[in-house]
This record gives sequence, C-alpha cells and structure tokens, in this order.
Amino acid sequence: MKYLREALKLIATEGMDEPEWRKQKIRQKIDRDWKKHKWNLQVLRMMPLEWQWRICCARIQLGALDYEGWNLRRPREGAIPTHYPLWDGVSPGKLLVLGEQGIGDEVMYAGAFHLLPPCTIECEPRISRVFARNFPQHQFIGRADVNDASWDTGDFDFQLFMGDLARLYWTAPEKFPYEPYLQPDSEKVAYWRDKLPENPVGIIWHGRQADLDPEKLKCENAVSLQYGDVEHPDWAYVPDIDLMNDIEDIFAITSLLTKLVGIPNSNVHFAASLGISSEVILTPKEGEIFNALNWRWGTGHRTPWCRRARVYQNYALFERALHSEFGQAVRPEDRRRVRGMEGKNLLTPAQNLS
Repeated sequence: MKYLREALKLIATEGMDEPEWRKQKIRQKIDRDWKKHKWNLQVLRMMPLEWQWRICCARIQLGALDYEGWNLRRPREGAIPTHYPLWDGVSPGKLLVLGEQGIGDEVMYAGAFHLLPPCTIECEPRISRVFARNFPQHQFIGRADVNDASWDTGDFDFQLFMGDLARLYWTAPEKFPYEPYLQPDSEKVAYWRDKLPENPVGIIWHGRQADLDPEKLKCENAVSLQYGDVEHPDWAYVPDIDLMNDIEDIFAITSLLTKLVGIPNSNVHFAASLGISSEVILTPKEGEIFNALNWRWGTGHRTPWCRRARVYQNYALFERALHSEFGQAVRPEDRRRVRGMEGKNLLTPAQNLS
C-alpha cells in the first residue's frame, strides 16, 4: 500500500519532543517490523479506527490521494441525517450536501461546488451569502448550530458529506483548484480599497491549530485579520469590523491583499478561494494531534489542498527564507539557490504549482 510505511513513521515521530537520534531509532524499528510482519492494507483495516484515521491523514500528508480510510472522518457524528443513501457521484436525484465542521473547510471544499449538479448544500450561516452569490445554481441552507437539522424535510434522494467532494473530484494534484472560485462583494471592495494601507499584507497568528508571536510577523503595511479575544499589535492596521462574523467584509479586505502571512486557519482558505497567495507557518500546538490536523499541509513547501500557499513546516524555515530574501544569514548550501535573486521576493509562490 503506497506510503503506508512512511505514514507509520510520520505518525510515530511527528510532533514528538524528542531528539532527532531518538526519532531515527523509532523509524528504523518500523522498517524492521515492516519487513518482519509484511504489513499491508488488510492489516491496516484490522487496526483500531483511530489509528486507521491517523494513517489516512498521514498518507494524505505524504501525497496519497486514494482516500483509503477517508470514510473514518466521522463528520459531526450523531448530529447528521443518515437516512439517505450516499451519492455515488453520477446517479440522478435530489442531492443534499452536508456541511463541514469549520467555515475554513467549507470554503476549501467550495472549490468543487461547480462540479456538482444543482443541489441543496448545508453550510455555516456566516458564509451562506457568499456561497449563494457565487453559486446561484445551488440552494444554500445555513444551519443554526452543529446539531441543527430542523430544515431536513426528508425530501431528498441522496446525501453527501462535503468532505467527500475531495474523494470524488480531487484525485490528482492538478485537479485541485488554482484559479479563484469565489468573488467578493464589489461594493464592499470599493469601500475598503481606500481604507487599507498601500500594498497591504494580511497577518494571522492565533488559532486552534497553531500559535505564533505576532511580533514575528511584523512588516510594513500589515493588516490584522486575527479574530478572537486577542490583542492586536500597534503597528498593524485593524479593520473596524467583527473579524469573526463580518464575512463579506473579510472577503473584500482579503481580495485587496498582496499576500497573507501567518498560521493555518480559515483566512488561508478565504485567500486561496479569492486567488490571493499565502505564506503558511506550521507551529505545533500543545495538546493537539499534529499530523491529524495538518494532513492538508504536506511535508514540503507546496500542497494541492491550498495551491496558492507556500508552506513552512516551522518558523525557522520561514525566518531563513526571509533572511535569504535580503541576503542575510544565508547558509553556504543555500547560496546557489539564492544567487541572482537579489531584490526578488523568494516567498512569492510560482504561478504554476501543480
């Protein structure tokens, strides 16, 4: 099974607070056990469900797109209607697409909405207006909370979890969206165009998946898009809106950015849907299962799940790239890579990321 052994190594060592020599010994033991026990797909299916799901995440993180184990995602378990047959991607009939747990995930999967036949799509209420404006062929129903299914009248032939759009349509890196697939409200864009600093750079530093000192993101023309109960740095422009709930304004502001920089959260997916590049810095957060949360960010600089993003697996790599951009603190092995790049922004993603 492709990537299974490497996935086990990733799970065993990712996020461990252990020296590298200790991690290497663990990886070597997995190699020995692999040869001894001849693990395969049948062995995987005999594992506890939690481990099957973690292996699925790790394999996707390594680049596998066969979605083996994807059904174990268990979205909103116990709080979703399950009395409709699962849609196979081709059968005609009235289709209900069930939303994801987070608004960022829903925006990410919206890149496949245009591939669906006209249907009813459940989503987070904050984003329903954006979706309805961009996909008028579909009906969008904003749920009141994660347990609300009061709108379900029973008048559907099939159901589909929104996350299964990836399994149906994104089976190779080049099939993931790169071009913008959402458009902001034009009146909101006109309003914010004169209020933002010139060449604005969006910054985000706090979320469920990661935390970062905002001072490490200090730059000219910074625009803070960080939501939640945080203290914004005095050197950043802070829009006078609710950065959690005023989604139409957030989309308009994001569409005017030169780029977005910070940790992975929903804003990164907002930016990608609008065609705005991001620099995503992964910083493990205490108490979180690192590889289960970061499967979409891969193990290198690029990921098909967010093709507009350049990913830094830790802050040190981001800092090194910044120094390289200005010709400072460049390691000898990096000099050939950056020679002749003076004055160019090494952090700007290439136009073709497939």
